Amino acid sequence: MTYKLLNLQPQTISKSPDAMKKTIDIIYEDKWLVAIDKPSGLMSVAGNRKDVETAYMLVNDYLMHKYNGRVKAHVLHRLDRDTSGVLLFAKDFGVKRAMTDNWNERVVERKYVAVVDGVPENGTARETKTEGNANENKGKNAGDESMENVESRHGRVVSWLTENEKNFMVYSSLTDNGGEMAVTNWKVLKTDGNRSLVEFLLETGRKNQIRVQAAAHLHCPILGDAKYGDGKSARRLCLHAKALGIVHPITHKVLKITANTPRYFNGLVGKENNCAAERTRL
Repeated sequence: MTYKLLNLQPQTISKSPDAMKKTIDIIYEDKWLVAIDKPSGLMSVAGNRKDVETAYMLVNDYLMHKYNGRVKAHVLHRLDRDTSGVLLFAKDFGVKRAMTDNWNERVVERKYVAVVDGVPENGTARETKTEGNANENKGKNAGDESMENVESRHGRVVSWLTENEKNFMVYSSLTDNGGEMAVTNWKVLKTDGNRSLVEFLLETGRKNQIRVQAAAHLHCPILGDAKYGDGKSARRLCLHAKALGIVHPITHKVLKITANTPRYFNGLVGKENNCAAERTRL
């Protein structure tokens, strides 16, 4: 069942007009876990800050209210503030510990969708291609791209990521430079030749992994990305956590949680090229 919580406001947050309009969707819940479709612009957690509205605060408020203060939220993972999509929380500390002690073994699928500038080139990005950082490459446009060959557009990126501690930029190298190995599989879902809706399936979950690899190696930065692109091509970062698959900590069965692709994404890619039918949201 899907729940929608309207105007949830922790007591420490001022109730501004914008905040009062905040909505949050519960897309999965059982006795041990709860998942939301986090909207773009909402932080997952805020560290020691008490004056910032976060997904954790809203979910915790929901659980405390629903269970009369007996149940609280426990953070399992995070999404970037401007990335939307599936965000999972535990409802019990023991469940949190069981999940986070071997998170990579528990997670069996990480699927994202994004709108990128240009049409990615076919193939695998490895040592045979030029390495770079996100701001050194511009998107490649292919004005004659058609839907007939869109399914053949796919590939795999293997690179090593390092972060600059001064500006917090992540840089990607196609040769092993001692950084964290990051592996991403991608395929084009639709394109109008100038922009493309791309699915990304992660084998690793590194900070800014999709954003930096899309810009540096696919040469197609994500629309609305002010950090690795121009940030002026869309009203939000067009990156969405579409699906999260995990081995359930109690039932030990594979659980797949999905969040509908934002309707806004489809509108950014040629109107004449509609994606295969799926429910979407703003």
